[in-house]
Amino acid sequence: MGYEAAKAKFFRNEAAADEGRQVSDEAVSASPVFETPPDLLEIQKLLDGKHVHQAEQLALALKAWLGVSHLYKQNLGSAASPKGDVVEWLNDNASELGKTQQERIASLVNWDKSGGRPTTGK
Repeated sequence: MGYEAAKAKFFRNEAAADEGRQVSDEAVSASPVFETPPDLLEIQKLLDGKHVHQAEQLALALKAWLGVSHLYKQNLGSAASPKGDVVEWLNDNASELGKTQQERIASLVNWDKSGGRPTTGK
């Protein structure tokens, strides 16, 4: 299986998993080859550390968001918050970042903006 066919299979399986279904190898091989959109190629270069305008914290933010999102798709995220899970992911995978940098990235990629300090009713 060539690179393009393997990539097509990967994206179809990801889409199927999001919909809770399985895709057979026969269905993948019968489908036309998926052509990666140019913007997605640029993001992949960033994630691979090969982009001409490489921004390490942006790449870490994307990787953290992808990693934690994957946990939540599998119902493995913590009950506390996605933001807390992102900080934990960064601690495990980017320990060189300081607390301020971790908080900035976690705030940026946190999709649950309803959290925060409880109101006092005043």
